[in-house]
Amino acid sequence: MLGGCIEQSASDLLTDFQQRIERPLEVDIDDITPSSVTLPSYPPRRERLQTHPDIREGVIDVLAFRHCNMLDLIAERNSILGKVAPFSQRYLYELHFIAMASQCLPSLDDTNPDLTDFRQQLQQVLNTKRQDLRHGLIDLIYNSEETEKQFSRSALPLQPMARTGQDDGSDQGFQASLTALDTLIYAARQTQLAEKEGIYLMMLNSAELEEALATLHHSDFGARLLQSLQLITNQLNDNASLIKTRLNNRPVCYRQQPGETGKIAQNVFNRYYASGVQPYLAQVYQQAQAWRQRWMTLNQLAAPLPAALQRYQVQLWEGARGVAELGQGEMRSNRPTSLWQAYLLAQQRHTNAWQTLLSQCGLMPGQKH
Repeated sequence: MLGGCIEQSASDLLTDFQQRIERPLEVDIDDITPSSVTLPSYPPRRERLQTHPDIREGVIDVLAFRHCNMLDLIAERNSILGKVAPFSQRYLYELHFIAMASQCLPSLDDTNPDLTDFRQQLQQVLNTKRQDLRHGLIDLIYNSEETEKQFSRSALPLQPMARTGQDDGSDQGFQASLTALDTLIYAARQTQLAEKEGIYLMMLNSAELEEALATLHHSDFGARLLQSLQLITNQLNDNASLIKTRLNNRPVCYRQQPGETGKIAQNVFNRYYASGVQPYLAQVYQQAQAWRQRWMTLNQLAAPLPAALQRYQVQLWEGARGVAELGQGEMRSNRPTSLWQAYLLAQQRHTNAWQTLLSQCGLMPGQKH
């Protein structure tokens, strides 16, 4: 029960600020068209799952892999456990197979006629697995239950850090989840090396990968961050619309002279935005930039993605890196192409609305009246 109350604090914080804007400006949510930015749905599994070549070798052919000391590895993969292994273990198996086969192939005696067929077989299998390795990486990154959880639409927004208890150092799973994504990025770079350079370092072990996935399994940070971006975007858009509606209907102040309404609005801004809302916005902005950067890197390393996944990632993250990098075209856009772009534009729109209101009343820093 306590968790439920705490979880609502971000929404309560932003709603309280909105209501404090409405009262002195004598406008309310019924006077505007509320913002309706929504999270896209993660594509269904059937649109994400990769197809893999079915490599079936006869018993005699499999036995030939003894020349590369790979029988134990193949037996493990063909066991009942191997057939139901999670994507992480399937990916590691493929990487391990490619590493061992790549090291073995040059060492086979090309003057031994008994190895001719096996050498050809090994080269064919190796080529197939190299081409398929990226599909295994996509399954690992985008289809594991642990990462799917990060795109859920049923989570609640992140709570303001000041309300988690400053003494416990809680970051709501942010840093641990970021480290887990860094491990997935390392796995993706392993794949890139394997494909482009023929280098198979095998420095990523099973324990590291499973630890990263376990971290994501026990955290819904990503999903809560997306909910925070949606919440902030809609609230800031609504706040800006409320201010703009009042200013369009009638001025708050005349001749840049601060009247009573203007002074109350300034007090609301200084007391409730600067000391309450703005720190939460800064928290989410900082964390979202780091989270977005990781996923943009993963998307790039795993490309080309299935069409549905590519479309979804664009709907989330496309656009400038931050508010300062917004181009004129983006700032004039009424139809953001992604949640991230809508979020940045909402921040800019909200800032502009307050600047217009405070400037009208001569209350911007540096103004004299």
